[in-house]
Amino acid sequence: MLLKTSGMVMKVKEIGDNSRLLWILTEDRGLIRAFDRGQTRKNFAATEQFCLSDFLLFRGRDSFKVNLAEVNEVFFDLRTDIITFSLASYFCEVICNIMAQSGDSNQLLELLTCSLHLVAKKSKDVLLVKSVFELKIACLLGFFPNLTGGTRYFSLQDGCLLQENKNCISLSDDVLAAMSFIINLPIRRSFSFQLSSKNLCLLNNITEKYLINRLESNIKSLPFLKRFLSTKT
Repeated sequence: MLLKTSGMVMKVKEIGDNSRLLWILTEDRGLIRAFDRGQTRKNFAATEQFCLSDFLLFRGRDSFKVNLAEVNEVFFDLRTDIITFSLASYFCEVICNIMAQSGDSNQLLELLTCSLHLVAKKSKDVLLVKSVFELKIACLLGFFPNLTGGTRYFSLQDGCLLQENKNCISLSDDVLAAMSFIINLPIRRSFSFQLSSKNLCLLNNITEKYLINRLESNIKSLPFLKRFLSTKT
């Protein structure tokens, strides 16, 4: 059975000299694994990591096989430095991790594509893109923070504003406004704000911890990413 789909190559595993196993986030079939046994050598870029491509797949009994692949967009600029590459790898690992919890692959693909485009073009601060990605992912999983209540103390565990206590993080007005902005706007518009370096670091701390606390397994690429981000901040 042949089927057409579009998707982002999230991960590539080399198998021997001519074959590869691809993890592809598709817009209509979720995260799939497909074997590329050399059929795409003439258009090799289409099956590279961080490439958005159109695929013609053969569906077998237990697996997919790539028959054809054509490039839509290649994010080569992500490989220009270690921070952008590490951040893109983190985004892909998070999505691969949560696909069992969320079936809305179309929105996940839109969020990933927007995030990678902004990081690759360096049109937004990487901490801003990371923060929006993390909070949007949490919302797509159903963990919408409750930002009403009139206080400025956010509980990571409860996901809401509480009266001051030792387990809460104190928010500035700008960070609270940014979180509300991210939550309430469509994906493509939710990156359209600015914060001071101090507030951006605070936002990044909150969104990272809020998301990681709600994932079902560790994200192996995060410590590696944070080591490089610490040199930036």
